[in-house]
Amino acid sequence: MRTSLYCFAVDLVGEGVGSVARRARDAGIDDLTVAAVYHEARDYLPHHPRIRVHYARPGVAFRIEEELYPAHVRPAPLLEACEGRDLLDELAREDTGLEAWAVYLHNDGPPGQVGGVRNAWGDEHQGLLCAAHPEVRGYALALTVDLCRPGVRAINAEVLHYLPFEHGFHHERRFAPLTRFERLLLSLCFCEACVALATDAGIDADALRATVKATVGTGAEVDEWSRSAVGAALEGLDAYLRLRERTVAGLARDCASAAAARGVSFAVLDVSAGIAGWADGVSDGPLGAELGWELGLDVGLLEEGRLLAVPYTSDPERVRAEVEAYQKAADVPVDVLLRPMWPDSGSVEDLSRKVAICRALGVGRLGFYHYGMMPLDALDRVRASLAPGA
Repeated sequence: MRTSLYCFAVDLVGEGVGSVARRARDAGIDDLTVAAVYHEARDYLPHHPRIRVHYARPGVAFRIEEELYPAHVRPAPLLEACEGRDLLDELAREDTGLEAWAVYLHNDGPPGQVGGVRNAWGDEHQGLLCAAHPEVRGYALALTVDLCRPGVRAINAEVLHYLPFEHGFHHERRFAPLTRFERLLLSLCFCEACVALATDAGIDADALRATVKATVGTGAEVDEWSRSAVGAALEGLDAYLRLRERTVAGLARDCASAAAARGVSFAVLDVSAGIAGWADGVSDGPLGAELGWELGLDVGLLEEGRLLAVPYTSDPERVRAEVEAYQKAADVPVDVLLRPMWPDSGSVEDLSRKVAICRALGVGRLGFYHYGMMPLDALDRVRASLAPGA
């Protein structure tokens, strides 16, 4: 089982590329997985040598090949934290494996950007790109090719799908009740590209959009939270949800093929298993493999590459259940990403159980999230959990 440690540009520059690489090796970890493309964030960094709270604008950690990208959908500039350095290039010279972690369709771009997700009212969901838009698809493919540079073993693609209505936008507010069903309807994209695809597939997108507008705000809910029950709630909704899944799967296939042609492994990161337990490590509802349809992701449609599951939970048996469900649903290998610190893991015994479960289930690649945001004693737990016989 190959292992990796996730990290940010601010970690590498603040502490030193060589220092972070050595700490990873000392913990028994094979690779560093670097946030090569990332969205806006505010993070508490408990062991950074200079700062404790880091405010990051969206950006990249490497020098892009400008000519690869479409005219209107391009990566954000080099991250300020990079201090002008190409960190992928620097890490490729270190004695450690290198993976690129890239957030694809959540880019925190400016309002009115080409390819932005638009709801039934035409409102832009700022910072979110639509997987159906031709220039967005061109951007995703170009980004994949750009990341296939010397030294990069794998690309882990986060948000190569749609996102929920509520996703932590800066000072996000809502003081009117919305059911889970209504929030899903608000997350649906009705941009020109989506409507055109739907029309070609024989779906009356205009009629569905009108129904969505008439439904949101009424308190409408479904009796059972499943794709079949939700799809049956409105005329044309099931077909629209399935079209989104085919759209995302096609984009994932094209990116995985481009990476494979260049000798680089490509994994689609599914956030579904991590959403419930993100804040407190408590995850006891439906499994992630049962919820990907909310994001336009049917893991059973993935044809190439790998799937990366994120079972963020304090319960080792929940990790087992999540991974087993993904392995049953997907026809591609399933990788796993664990948090070796609060709120998921507070002891060597707990983390060792989770690592042992992943080994027993035949997981080929196991990542640990996230170097800069974990207390350093979490690396001791990682080392102990990876030791022979743990």
